[in-house]
Amino acid sequence: MNNEQLEKAIRLKEEIRELDIFISLAKRDGFWERIAFKKEFTLITNVHGFREDNNQYRLSKELSHKVIEVLEKQLDEWKKELENI
Repeated sequence: MNNEQLEKAIRLKEEIRELDIFISLAKRDGFWERIAFKKEFTLITNVHGFREDNNQYRLSKELSHKVIEVLEKQLDEWKKELENI
């Protein structure tokens, strides 16, 4: 493994760790107005005042689940990339 590959592996490990933490936080039930993650990701899950029968709340929940799915796919891709280094 050369220096460039080592630097890439270190960077990927850090990104994987941070994304894994973010995903685990995003999956928790509870109230968040907004979670900002490294300025690249913003996840709005449950805006204060929305009730479960509110269409906006339902759409917000669906969106947050889709965002989590996309982030989990990215996490898997980074893990595969790290294995191939």
